[in-house]
Amino acid sequence: MRITLSDKEFNALMNSVKGQALDAVWLAASNLAEDVQIEKKLIEKRDIFINILHQLMNAGELLLAKSGDDTIIYDIPVLEQLELFKRFFPSSEEYAREIGAHDIGTWLVIYDQGFCPLRPVWIYTLDNGEKYLEWA
Repeated sequence: MRITLSDKEFNALMNSVKGQALDAVWLAASNLAEDVQIEKKLIEKRDIFINILHQLMNAGELLLAKSGDDTIIYDIPVLEQLELFKRFFPSSEEYAREIGAHDIGTWLVIYDQGFCPLRPVWIYTLDNGEKYLEWA
């Protein structure tokens, strides 16, 4: 499911998730799904979540790093990074519990083998124009 946020919606989303772990983005995606009256199917919520990540990355607000060693992924195009994320995403809340996470939100913040393969790195622009990176 592809949802394009207006500038106002995007800025509101950024204010609520910037600097946070991916579970905050997941919660925002879940809330957005409810706002646009999408059925609460996991696949649709996952696609909204991935779409939000895509918009954040395209806007220069977010990078993704490998969970194992925190290396920022610069050598793989954004869409390929997001496809990787989709492949590892739990197929259900039950599956997330089976592999040891309480739920998908928890899975998104366990940066370890067998769990979330990528973690957020937020990009801030300092007053002097320099970029500052913050791993959540």
